[in-house]
Amino acid sequence: MDFKASSRVLVLSLVTITAGAARANTWQKLTPFESPNGSCKGLEFFSDTNGFAYCDSKIFQTTDGMRWTKTADVPMMFGGVLLPAGMAFLSPQVAVAFGDAYTAATALVEKSVDGGKTWMPKPAAGVTGSVTMASATFLDATNGLYYGNNGMTAFLASTKDGGDTWTPVALPWAPTQARVLVAAMADAKTWLVETVALGGVTQTDLQRTADSGATWTPVTTTAGFQLIQFVDKNHGFGYLGSAKELWESTDGGATFTNIFKGTEPLIDYNMNVMRWKDGMNGLLGGNVILRTKDGGQTFAADTAPADWRPNDSQPPVSGFAWPGPSAYAYTAANVKIIVRDPAAGGASTGGTTGAGGTTGAAGTTGAAGTTGAAGTTGAAGTTGAAGTMSGGGGGGGCAVAGTPFAARGLAPILLAIVAAVTRRRRARRR
Repeated sequence: MDFKASSRVLVLSLVTITAGAARANTWQKLTPFESPNGSCKGLEFFSDTNGFAYCDSKIFQTTDGMRWTKTADVPMMFGGVLLPAGMAFLSPQVAVAFGDAYTAATALVEKSVDGGKTWMPKPAAGVTGSVTMASATFLDATNGLYYGNNGMTAFLASTKDGGDTWTPVALPWAPTQARVLVAAMADAKTWLVETVALGGVTQTDLQRTADSGATWTPVTTTAGFQLIQFVDKNHGFGYLGSAKELWESTDGGATFTNIFKGTEPLIDYNMNVMRWKDGMNGLLGGNVILRTKDGGQTFAADTAPADWRPNDSQPPVSGFAWPGPSAYAYTAANVKIIVRDPAAGGASTGGTTGAGGTTGAAGTTGAAGTTGAAGTTGAAGTTGAAGTMSGGGGGGGCAVAGTPFAARGLAPILLAIVAAVTRRRRARRR
């Protein structure tokens, strides 16, 4: 083996060791909100650092992922008697607010198209009485589901126009007295809906429709899911809170397979929110933040700020946003603090995945490359693909878990190796 080949093996070994080293994900506390009372009940990002939060009857915006500015005061809604119980941001200008215990014929939700400055009631055709225990989920800016219970009857309504109109959906399989516990959308027509019986009888029923609720098929699991999320039309996950288990579907929710049984660390905590970036990277939040990077095969606890960390004496995590490469978490406690993990992983919103050098780490024309060790033309793209190994040309372009090698002190080592290769080649020519 000549020196040129040996140097390449050394560089690849350094890359492998760095990429495989275990590093705890650490969350940063963001700027507290201005009011000492209230809670956060909605969070969404439209780029890695541009996001909106609904906290304490106000809408806040951040453009840098750290500092938050109030952009609107949210008025009393639903006949002027209630503040929204939750809010879904469909775009930087469009938001849908949903409440609790109000007359559905007057307003199932209220919608804003000017960033929350003004709101318009959106009733559900043909619905009377009030809807309680209400929540909503949106597949995209157009398709969504609203669910809860109308009196003592499980209630579900769908929208195909971003919340402007809502159509009640019949649930003929639900118990006489029940509410919808959770609903999820694999695509615009394929939904999973789970009901739970009211009146002290613990009975759950999970059903699937592939035609917007025209027909339903039972989905068999050991017990009812508390949380369901799809990352695409086929791949989804369900969390069983009663058994502390994670289940996976690869056929759009038609069937599920148990992939993580009730063992540590899931068995040690109660979870009430789940967010998957893709089929491999997921977060579970409760009185701790658990992370998986292998599709739910293993989990580890993240590190949160000490004075924010949810535990038995503090309210748990209530929601996640994961635009990539950063992730955000918030609590519905009266502290209104959002935390950020800047290296959560995921595709960068600011560029492509990088343009790795065509001949590997050394550049295009030999050991040093025509552009030098810094790889100015063979780098991994201007932003790289945070959370993955992107690029391959030059000595300053690769990124692992969203952190450039140069930031970890490897740039001097790589430069020394390239310089040694160059000196050896020149000596051999002489």
